[in-house]
Amino acid sequence: MVFQDTNLEIKANDAAGEIDGWDSLTHMTLINELEKNFKIVFTFEEVINFKNINDIVNVVSKKLS
Repeated sequence: MVFQDTNLEIKANDAAGEIDGWDSLTHMTLINELEKNFKIVFTFEEVINFKNINDIVNVVSKKLS
């Protein structure tokens, strides 16, 4: 589990700064979990360009198609 709040609701346009508990360590934990669970690898450029949840979802979707 990346976020400890089981009641956390995340929307597509939410950015890290808008979500309680999302700091740089949580960001990297999320990236690691996504890579592990979806068996994908993000480039450094992709990771630093993630501005919101929708950006992450779009890159994951692209890698899975």
